[in-house]
Amino acid sequence: VHADKCYIGSVPAQPHAIDFLQMMGETDLDNRALSSAIVEVPCAGLDPQPGAAFRILAHGDSLTAGAPSMEPYAFALAEALAALGCPVEVTVCGLCGLTAEVMRVAAQEPPGGGLRDISLRRGAGLAALAAGCGSRRGADLVLIMAGTNDLASPAAVPERIFEHLQGLHEACFERRVPTVALSIPDAGGRSLARRGQGY
Repeated sequence: VHADKCYIGSVPAQPHAIDFLQMMGETDLDNRALSSAIVEVPCAGLDPQPGAAFRILAHGDSLTAGAPSMEPYAFALAEALAALGCPVEVTVCGLCGLTAEVMRVAAQEPPGGGLRDISLRRGAGLAALAAGCGSRRGADLVLIMAGTNDLASPAAVPERIFEHLQGLHEACFERRVPTVALSIPDAGGRSLARRGQGY
């Protein structure tokens, strides 16, 4: 993958993605080994029958990925549920820098396809992961935390962000997979205060 020809679904990678990687010391972008934005969290604690554990898909942006440490909240979630006697397997797809709009457009993108995040990690579309693909079993529940990057744009329109988030949930409902909308964690409201009361 040549960095300036990288695609996020059918959308060319943003120039700031290349700037970000170069700022982080990446100089050989043409030969950079792409890592995966998909993390499998094995069933913690109990050892259920194969395929018997409840399957959760956590899909979203860098907050789902656990940036900057890249330790997803899904690890703690799996441990807490196991401690309560509920064994779960969790697939995490945290796509750093992507907006809910891009996630919605790329919802059908399979693992190993063209979906990349801002650091060029390979991801997969929400609908493809929720339905199960390859050797992955489909999800029993999907947790969606997206919209953070949409809010960062000065041109953000709340109604459009809501439409994109709703579209992500609908992509799961079409596959008969229930969802939970996770809120963006409170960051003290500093950026919202700068935008003014009308936001």
